[in-house]
Amino acid sequence: MWIDGDRYEGEWKECLRHGNGTDFFSNGDQYVGEYGNGKPEGEGLYKWANGDTYQGEFKNSMKHGLGKWK
Repeated sequence: MWIDGDRYEGEWKECLRHGNGTDFFSNGDQYVGEYGNGKPEGEGLYKWANGDTYQGEFKNSMKHGLGKWK
């Protein structure tokens, strides 16, 4: 599904991103991981267009708990 130049591929529940999926952002960033209630929630990998990455836990779209910057 395309939204404002961004694309999401993955699972849905009640019209919200929920389960496993991938967001492809128009700025070149990418998020691959778990979603809950439409937001990154659980384990995931965020890749910035410049090559930086964060792999770890997310809660309510924010980095939370244990994770690894690279």
